Amino acid sequence: MITKEILNLISGKLRSVIAYLVIIGVLFFILAVAILFYPQVLQFLFVLCFFAFSFLALMIALKINHIKQNFDKVLTFFPKKRKTKK
Repeated sequence: MITKEILNLISGKLRSVIAYLVIIGVLFFILAVAILFYPQVLQFLFVLCFFAFSFLALMIALKINHIKQNFDKVLTFFPKKRKTKK
């Protein structure tokens, strides 16, 4: 059925978005531990994390765009109902 395919598509895409969010959480944890142990390299870590988070935000935006394109493909599969004039 079409609904089963749509649900499978959603669950697959959500798993990849959740994986990116887990990566962001792990990077925050690594940053916190590094600041505790090595406060002298704090500036370097901030710059490194800024670039990492910017890259991850780009990846998430691309994933969301990809999900939107897939939904557009699925929705254009259904023919539009045309109004008939009486």
